[in-house]
Amino acid sequence: MPPKNKPQPTADEIGNIIGQLDERIRQGRAARMAKRPPVAHYRLSRKEYQNTVYDLLGVRFRPDSWPKYQIPREEYLFQQ
Repeated sequence: MPPKNKPQPTADEIGNIIGQLDERIRQGRAARMAKRPPVAHYRLSRKEYQNTVYDLLGVRFRPDSWPKYQIPREEYLFQQ
């Protein structure tokens, strides 16, 4: 803003400048997103998963120490 002893911009002038800045920011963001290559999705290894959980939550654990999921036997599922 200009010094206090100089003429101050009106609310309309401030709003106009903010609108122009907002539009330029939106255009720049859209241009950056358009230049990005497509994101490849892939499964994490156990080590990558362990590091990701630690980075996000600060918790250390060993996913390979968890029991493996076992599919129930068929006769257990269809008991009468």
